[in-house]
Amino acid sequence: MSQLNAPGAYFRVSPFQFRAARAILQLGVREVARETGMSPTTVNKLEKSAENVTVGAVDKVVSFYLRRGISFIQNGVQFVDPQGTFDIFNEDSPEEDLPGHFVDPKETGGSGG
Repeated sequence: MSQLNAPGAYFRVSPFQFRAARAILQLGVREVARETGMSPTTVNKLEKSAENVTVGAVDKVVSFYLRRGISFIQNGVQFVDPQGTFDIFNEDSPEEDLPGHFVDPKETGGSGG
């Protein structure tokens, strides 16, 4: 299984993985945008399609999540907290199992976060 270990050395990170990472950390879109120096619109683009977003923007967001204990694994995310326990969520996991207020914008007709 491939794993993202460092910025710039990764497989394609899916919109699900970006949404799941944010939900696990219980952050809003604006918080991620502020912490990465990007606009909320760019963060939303990553969480919807990840198309038309620069590699630099992807790298900033990936680096942000890596520093907070998130690893992107093939088709999912893994979170290791400071106590060393971890959870793995993948695209087959029920989204209601994610902590925080994870809402899929496709289901609500909104933009999420």
